[in-house]
Amino acid sequence: MTPVALGVLDTSVVIDPPVDVSRYARLVGVAAITMGELAYGLHVADTIELAVREGRYRAILATYDPIPYDAEAAHWFGAIAAAVRQRGRNPRSRVADLLIAATAKASGAAVLTRNPADFKGIDAIVEVIDVH
Repeated sequence: MTPVALGVLDTSVVIDPPVDVSRYARLVGVAAITMGELAYGLHVADTIELAVREGRYRAILATYDPIPYDAEAAHWFGAIAAAVRQRGRNPRSRVADLLIAATAKASGAAVLTRNPADFKGIDAIVEVIDVH
């Protein structure tokens, strides 16, 4: 597999990164939406898990400047959510994933994920790469 130029890491990849992400993308970033998902996790974890999650959250913030969700991403979210709905799936159940995909599309990036089924039906709009 030839790595894409730019990849946006889905939350699943941030939580469980591959040994060598450069196999998938030459340059990677994280969406602000991912940071929100990670921040949510800080408020629902038990004490020991909280320490692990807090460390991960701080490390990601120290490593990446999160890609903001902007008006262009909002435009792509509409198209992506409509594509999911046209394929008989409910876009509301995967809103965070679709917002990450929209951020990737607006940034000219592919989505790198460990859960490609979460992005089913959007491959005509944004490239989704299964990280294993």
